[in-house]
Amino acid sequence: MGEGFFINNEHYDVHRFHPPLVYGRRGGADEGEGIALCRFKPRSKAGEETYQFLLITYLLPILSAKAVPQMVKFVETHLGTPE
Repeated sequence: MGEGFFINNEHYDVHRFHPPLVYGRRGGADEGEGIALCRFKPRSKAGEETYQFLLITYLLPILSAKAVPQMVKFVETHLGTPE
């Protein structure tokens, strides 16, 4: 994650690394796009030790302070447990 994310030939800087969450943005303060990644353990059969990832992007003026908690809530409600 030291070099950030490259998605569709666009580079996103990583500003926060708080496992299981990683997030950042590209562009300036007035315009740009945020990105966030969450690692989670899906609801599955007992004994399976697999992880999955959810990646979101969001346009400013939406900030990580709003998008990241919504992503975590979505994972907890529909997919599994962030880990």
